[in-house]
Amino acid sequence: MTRRRHATLSALVLLGCSWSRFDEARDEAPVLILEQPPGMGDGFGRSMATSHIDDDTALFVVTEPGGQAAAEYRLGTGDDPSREATDLGHCAEKGAPCFLGSQVAALPRGPESTVGLTHCLLAGLGRHETSDGGHSVGVHTRCDAGAAQAEFTFALPTGELATAAEELIERGAGDPLALAASRAERPLVFAVWPRAHQAWFYPPGQTSAIVVPLPPEMERDLGGSAAVLAIDHRHLLVAAAKDGERLFLWRVDARYAVETIGCLGGDAELGRALTAGRVDFDAADDLVVSDAARVSVFSGAALVTVPATADPDCTLEALPPGALLASFGCGESAAVDGCSSSEFGASLAVGDLDGDGDGEVAVGAPRMRVRGERGAGAVLLYDVEPSAPNALAEVRYSSSASRDDGLGTAVSTPSIRNRQILAASAPGAGRIALFYCGSLGPADGSTPPCR
Repeated sequence: MTRRRHATLSALVLLGCSWSRFDEARDEAPVLILEQPPGMGDGFGRSMATSHIDDDTALFVVTEPGGQAAAEYRLGTGDDPSREATDLGHCAEKGAPCFLGSQVAALPRGPESTVGLTHCLLAGLGRHETSDGGHSVGVHTRCDAGAAQAEFTFALPTGELATAAEELIERGAGDPLALAASRAERPLVFAVWPRAHQAWFYPPGQTSAIVVPLPPEMERDLGGSAAVLAIDHRHLLVAAAKDGERLFLWRVDARYAVETIGCLGGDAELGRALTAGRVDFDAADDLVVSDAARVSVFSGAALVTVPATADPDCTLEALPPGALLASFGCGESAAVDGCSSSEFGASLAVGDLDGDGDGEVAVGAPRMRVRGERGAGAVLLYDVEPSAPNALAEVRYSSSASRDDGLGTAVSTPSIRNRQILAASAPGAGRIALFYCGSLGPADGSTPPCR
């Protein structure tokens, strides 16, 4: 594979934030803390997902893969959401168990076969007890249904998979799925089950699966991270390989026919985290991927044009010009250091945090050292502007951080009205930090979107 020289980092701007209810240095309440609900157990904040409808935003916070605890928070429309979880029943009902995936996915609205269901969490493999006394096994889903909640499953693609899932659930064990969804009111959902050597997707609004074809070299090498890119009327599905050296790509057309594009090769631990979102100014989602040392951003508009192949060679040679938008590594400062052991790229998110129309990349570094506290963790933000695509723009951390808080274990960018904010988990502290403001400002020099 052809290696590319990486650009150096520049432009370091720091923002320290307290674990107190609000950042003591500012009046706009830029940081708010969500505490771990009682009884959630270890690993609170290992993964997060968010859904947004009009002025209603839900943040889902889950525990360890294979676990059975998840919390839902409603973030409201201002800078002072309720800090109490609104629902602790996700993946936790006795007699109808489910087991959390390595990635969870959230849907703003339920499938077309349901009426009035909103803010759905697809948690992982599970069993749902049906009204006729039977049960269904599949991807366990729980949605809001007015004053109550509704549960059902997205069907698995084959009878053999359902049987395997049933056996796992009967033994009280779960085998984590990787779930990803595009950003839409009824998104396309992509599922990867590494141990079963299967991948499939659900078209928008549907609960029946379409199997993703796996060439022989992919069949036993699916990993535990996935992403979905929406590009015009098409989608791009991306899954990491178990060997940590490749990404597998599929293209889905407007009629949901799927074809294998091939794969990309890279450095060690390629695909340790994947996410998608609009990073540049076109209307297509872009792909953001981390490896052991760096984060790379690929143009979705370019990737979707790559010719299909039955014999992927995992090089970058076939990529169109301009496909690689940015590639950046960890940065340090007087307050935040320890890049070599920081787990830079453990989590990724894309959001328009500065309100300028394109997305910034949030990179979790949960083992970063903050003011001498090992493992306190931080989130590094990259603006990926054409003039300096690899420059570090801002660092979010806790000025009162403690050892092994692990801030940045998971990151997300919930929408609040017409802007997005940063959510970062700190499982060691049992907290979620909501960062409402920062030093990133719109490119036109107007006031930040949180004011």
